[in-house]
Amino acid sequence: MLYSNGGTNYSKYDCCCLWDSLSPEQQCELYNNIRLRLEQKRYVSYNAYQAMQESLREIERLMKQIAPPKNYNGSREFEAMVATGTLVTARYNGQTGVYTEEDVRRHNMTIIKHLHP
Repeated sequence: MLYSNGGTNYSKYDCCCLWDSLSPEQQCELYNNIRLRLEQKRYVSYNAYQAMQESLREIERLMKQIAPPKNYNGSREFEAMVATGTLVTARYNGQTGVYTEEDVRRHNMTIIKHLHP
């Protein structure tokens, strides 16, 4: 995506090192953020490394504005929430927990299993 936006190989090593330092969830968030910015015709730096850093800062700022997802594992509401069919097992910040499908979408988590009554 960044090459089609005018990016070059100039910072390829730095980009690869930054990418490899991210978790799979962070990589997904970064990719989606850059893709969305390009689709919306928003500014994305021609320097791929700078574009990645700017996107990571934007993601961090946005995540601070969004409340963290509630992990229903072991909570009083667990049984009632399972009955609604809206809970799933997913990973957030490297830990598996029980979350609503809405929180999974909001936080770009990966669903491991749908919980049904």
